[in-house]
Amino acid sequence: KTIITRINDISHTQSVSTKHKVTGLDFIPGQHPVLSLSKMDQTLVIYKQILASLPSENVVQISNDLENLRDLLHLL
Repeated sequence: KTIITRINDISHTQSVSTKHKVTGLDFIPGQHPVLSLSKMDQTLVIYKQILASLPSENVVQISNDLENLRDLLHLL
């Protein structure tokens, strides 16, 4: 919930430039349920890579949140 709230806050306070294009997103997992903790971890890695490519200083906290979530998954 925290990560989603932070993403919503960024999306409401910043507009995305029309010059900024994201390509090659066909590797993002779809709406299928995740069947294992390792698949969840793989999905979080992908999302973290996407965040790293965004031109916002605010995504650093979200990236840290994703890393913390990955750590929790590893503990499980």
